[in-house]
Amino acid sequence: MLKILIDLAKSPRIVLDKEEALRLLTEYAVLKKSRDLEEAIRIVRNFTEYLSYSRRKFEEYINVPKDPGDALRGRVVVHRIRLFMDGAREMVEIVFDRRINIDELVSILKKMGFTEVTIEEQRI
Repeated sequence: MLKILIDLAKSPRIVLDKEEALRLLTEYAVLKKSRDLEEAIRIVRNFTEYLSYSRRKFEEYINVPKDPGDALRGRVVVHRIRLFMDGAREMVEIVFDRRINIDELVSILKKMGFTEVTIEEQRI
């Protein structure tokens, strides 16, 4: 079972291992072309380097560079990424832009083989 958490800012976030996250971003890039998707794929591919970079800077999240034109047109997909280790597993938390289509995201996840995808809203 996979959980999509919609945070207080209405941004969907999902935690996957590195390979699944890379596959999700690549599948999404087939549907939409944007600079932030390309940058997010590059960050996840170079997991070790960016993890050490974020630790050196004492930053938990890496803000993904975006094209201002994409932001104005509402084409931004990935807002920021968090890289972390869970034991020996390389894990990625993807925080999506709040304007993405949740149904599209669920459809891609089901296409990847996740049969149960739950959507949960964060509450105070």
